[in-house]
Amino acid sequence: SVNLNDSVTRALVYGTKGVDYEVKTETGEGGETIETVSMLPLVYTVESDGAGGITLKDDHGETIDPALYGNDEATGLIILYESAPAEGETPEITAYLKQDSETEKYYAYKTAEDAAADTGRLLHKLTSLGDLMKGNFVQTFESLQLCDLLNVTAESDGALLALAYGNKGEDYTVTDGNIVMLGGSTPRTVKDLKNDSSLFSNLRLADILKISPSDANETMVCLAYGREGKNYTVDGVTGEAIWLAKEYVEKYVTKAGASVLALFDENGKEVSSAVKTGGEWAWIVGEGEAAKSYVAKTVASSDGASGVAFGTRTFYVYEAIDGVVSDTPVKYAPRTINDLKTLETQELMSGMTLESLLKIDVNSTDAVLTSLAYGKEGVTYTVSTDGTGKKYVSMNAICYDFDGSGWADENGKAIDGALYTDLGGGVYEFLRTEDGVSYYAYATGVSGSGEYALCNVHGDALYYGKRTIGALKSENATEVFNDVELKHVIDEDKTDKINLYLLYGKEGTGYEFDGEGNVVPLTPPHTIGDLRASGENSILSKMRKELTIGDILGNVSDNKILKPLASSSLDTLSADINNLKITEVFESDIYTFDAEGNKGAMKAEWKYLLTDPETQATGDYTINDMSALVENMKGNIRNASIFNLNGDFSLGITANETSFLNTALSDTNLQSLVTSGKMTAERKNALSGKKVGDLTIKELFDYIPTILAYVPTP
Repeated sequence: SVNLNDSVTRALVYGTKGVDYEVKTETGEGGETIETVSMLPLVYTVESDGAGGITLKDDHGETIDPALYGNDEATGLIILYESAPAEGETPEITAYLKQDSETEKYYAYKTAEDAAADTGRLLHKLTSLGDLMKGNFVQTFESLQLCDLLNVTAESDGALLALAYGNKGEDYTVTDGNIVMLGGSTPRTVKDLKNDSSLFSNLRLADILKISPSDANETMVCLAYGREGKNYTVDGVTGEAIWLAKEYVEKYVTKAGASVLALFDENGKEVSSAVKTGGEWAWIVGEGEAAKSYVAKTVASSDGASGVAFGTRTFYVYEAIDGVVSDTPVKYAPRTINDLKTLETQELMSGMTLESLLKIDVNSTDAVLTSLAYGKEGVTYTVSTDGTGKKYVSMNAICYDFDGSGWADENGKAIDGALYTDLGGGVYEFLRTEDGVSYYAYATGVSGSGEYALCNVHGDALYYGKRTIGALKSENATEVFNDVELKHVIDEDKTDKINLYLLYGKEGTGYEFDGEGNVVPLTPPHTIGDLRASGENSILSKMRKELTIGDILGNVSDNKILKPLASSSLDTLSADINNLKITEVFESDIYTFDAEGNKGAMKAEWKYLLTDPETQATGDYTINDMSALVENMKGNIRNASIFNLNGDFSLGITANETSFLNTALSDTNLQSLVTSGKMTAERKNALSGKKVGDLTIKELFDYIPTILAYVPTP
């Protein structure tokens, strides 16, 4: 009595399900499920041995010893012997094999007559205790299917399913919860596991993880399939992966001071052993019997409109076996457990998006991480809103600008002429590098200045991809972080023009305000890279030239010093301060103004500062001219009459008709000053008929002692 629910016991007794036996299910009178076992016919296959003979295999894939079978000339049937016949002996026949016309397989019969009548096909036997005692236990155990031994079902772990049945979609599939073998594949046995040491290491990660390319877990999808668009595309009907051919590119590199052509693989590594001959590259990987030969041929493609050839620098790789080059290029393949050991970590994980790894989306509150994941908003991606109000990211097409003579990339940076070629017919070829990997892109239909979308070597439009972990490789990380827009790092302050300049540039050219007071960028916002840049094009350098004091401080009209400096930049501020005219700064204090605001004469006290005492000319003095102003003041005070000083500076000196200042000057006293050398004759003549108040301070102090000298002593 065998418990059919015990897969191991069932396998030991009946053998391999689907080969040695089958299970039929019926419903009993009481509605119960009844399972019965039926042994299946013995089935053999015949293959050519390549030397005019045949190779006979049983339905377990075992090759039958050629000494144990032969041909019956009378019937044309294959005869199986109990044992290898000795010379001169008549062997004991155990079965006659006849090919079925429909299945083309060979079935066993006890007699030739049964075979002719196609009746009484021999069935597999149940394993007996005697079979085990005769030493067949190992053979019986090896024939156990792993699915029975491990009790694998459609709901089992992916690793067990892959180990027991092979590759999903090739060896088996799951239909209505049942496992269905494909293409003549059979479930794997203990013997398969024993004989094939790579059976476990070749298990596909997709099967183990039970995922497809459309799975929501993008990180695991990338681990199992690689990067969509590079390693594979997705079949729109089946949803399965379509594996892409590996693409190599050639480009010039500098070695020993010379420019030489070199071939680079799909991961951006140079194939140093590759040699180009007649337009094709050839190289060998490995040594001895393990060595493999490869040939790289150009990808045949062109622009349909112009007919200009693409792909002259992009290559497919073909394996050459015994000098014969394969017709099919080397393609990416499903990732296996072995790949986890052999592939470089960078290659294995480089396609994982930061979006999935960081678990962020466009609604993330961390703008820096969002920028790292998608790039520059408006350049590499656009944020849109669906019908429900939910935001989503659309990656933009890659476009370059042509000004009629040269090209600029998406950031407005001029492209080195060595990195693009005019192929004619309005087609330009560009060498573009992303994440350390170079490839060729094309602009077509170029007929004049404008923006042109790029396509790949196959003519497919190129779009920015979501940032991957590959972008954070040491050689690429700086560029990635440089692309982070400052607005994601520095909070926007609409009232601070320095803040807004750092983020967007100058108002009117870099940004403007809308009707609601929101900032609207007119050019791409500044990035960390812009801030880190040096030279005249750096943000700080341009800010010093473009941002004015008025921009920084706002309304400065009430500040006498800052008002004339409102249009000064930080770069010109020092010079503008040095050139600042005192008459501009203190205009309202220096001049008189009438009721209509018209400027009149200079106020008296300012004339002493701003008038040259020698020439009596009013100059455009600056703040730096203070020493000259002091000298002007001293000279003008020395030359001014007491009347003028009293009036100009309100000294409070009594100057009525009876005051000393209104006393007539004495010619005698003045002559005494001339005689003593304290006054010139010209000055004396000028003072003739004047009053004491017309004297200068010095003249007054010289004049008083002279007067006293003529006053009689009491």
